[in-house]
Amino acid sequence: MSIGELSESVSEEPNLVEAELLSIERRGDYVESATLKINRVLKGHIDSGQIKVVDTFCYQSLTTDRMKVGHIYVLPLSESNDETYEMLSCAHSGAELIDGKLYTFELTEDGEREQHYYQKYERFLRKHDQSRHRQRLSESAR
Repeated sequence: MSIGELSESVSEEPNLVEAELLSIERRGDYVESATLKINRVLKGHIDSGQIKVVDTFCYQSLTTDRMKVGHIYVLPLSESNDETYEMLSCAHSGAELIDGKLYTFELTEDGEREQHYYQKYERFLRKHDQSRHRQRLSESAR
């Protein structure tokens, strides 16, 4: 299954955060939600502090059950009605931040997922800031 680039997911969603996974809430083998501590809000209007995220029932490159407590993730998010945030579905749903580099979760031939280097976080932030600046300019020109 082919999905778009992480940059497409970032541009389409209203929120983008850098957050550390604090805990996973399970019901049996099923992950109900994950609690994250917001390190930085890169896009949108999410209050700093803690948030809950949930998976959707569509294909995702990163799901809450793949996430590890104490690890840091960069996630494009959309709000849900009950004050939790939905991880992006049918797309690249996030990346893990390790030592200043972003890693996406790519599909393998056997249907599993493995981490692949995406780009340096500094470069990702620079491109994201440039994109936001262009968007503000086009909105002000209207």
